[in-house]
Amino acid sequence: MAAHAFLAPSSAGSWGPGGCPAYPRMASAYPERGENLAALEGEAAHHWLTETIRGRPCSVGSAAPNGQVITDEMVECGQEMLADMRELIGKPGVEWAVEQVVHMPLIHAENWGRADFIAIDRSERVLYAWDYKFGHGYVDVFENWQLFDYAVGALNLWGPTGFVEAARVDTRIYQPRSFRADGPVKRQEYTWAQFVPLINNLRAAAHEAMKPDAPMVPGGQCTYCPARHACPALRATAGNAADVSLRGVSSELSSGDAGWMLRQVRAARERLEDLETGLEAQVLAAVRAGDMSTGWEVYQGYGRERWTVPADEVIALGALMGVDVTKPADVITPAQARKAGLDAAVISGYAEKPKGELKLRPLDGRAVRRAFG
Repeated sequence: MAAHAFLAPSSAGSWGPGGCPAYPRMASAYPERGENLAALEGEAAHHWLTETIRGRPCSVGSAAPNGQVITDEMVECGQEMLADMRELIGKPGVEWAVEQVVHMPLIHAENWGRADFIAIDRSERVLYAWDYKFGHGYVDVFENWQLFDYAVGALNLWGPTGFVEAARVDTRIYQPRSFRADGPVKRQEYTWAQFVPLINNLRAAAHEAMKPDAPMVPGGQCTYCPARHACPALRATAGNAADVSLRGVSSELSSGDAGWMLRQVRAARERLEDLETGLEAQVLAAVRAGDMSTGWEVYQGYGRERWTVPADEVIALGALMGVDVTKPADVITPAQARKAGLDAAVISGYAEKPKGELKLRPLDGRAVRRAFG
């Protein structure tokens, strides 16, 4: 068995409904070279969570199989999902699995992957598919095709025995490092009647993606596509966007036309940024290999200056030189106080979330479906 499926569940959001049918073909032609630090840390965080729920906890400071050290943050971030998993698997009659390889022949024979956590409760007719994200980038749980795919894999693993139209599907995204108003746990439930049509949509997208001439469709999936630098559709889209950006825009726009144009401008900007990051990676690799034909050079950037010794040593150094380098004592944040055990009702009387500036985001079909169920 190959290390990764051609139709991987983890990229179902890219090749699934509304995505790019050519994504699997393009991504397999230009695989990522090596893994970045964020990916390695994510693997280590998953390892701690998986081993702990299996009763083999690994301590802070120990190394995960990929060599990354288990940190306090990884342990703290995994606590909420760990507690929810323990509560569920403690119920009689619940079958569950973590880091389980599942196959989805109902979608396509080339569709399989490793699910973070899946479970089935036949007595209450609930199917569970939960995913743990250690990264900072926000992931929406609503119509999340990766979770749908794993739910189908769970059905294939355990069979649909005992499920009727009253069954429910519980999908969740645990994202402790993504700081959004809706919190670190995003949950979306579907009735069986809602779930079946979505399975059919994913199946249709999978078969479209398997065609040798599957079309390349630029969109949000371009941001993480390893082939974005070699995609003619993205280049054409970005080129058109660059050309349009040189033209004047009439100020006599109706409200509806202004809204339409704003969507086009934002989409064009995003595709330009996707192409930019892909080309940057290609040019950087060429320059580092000694290719000077790119017209670019590499220089060393620097982050914010910081101390390389403990704070008490810096304070002692300042005192020796007659300089006070300390700062006034401060309090922890309301969120930290809540985690520390201070009553949330009490905190609400002494803290607030100030309103920021008003922002715009496009109203799409998913937002309408979410609002009206």
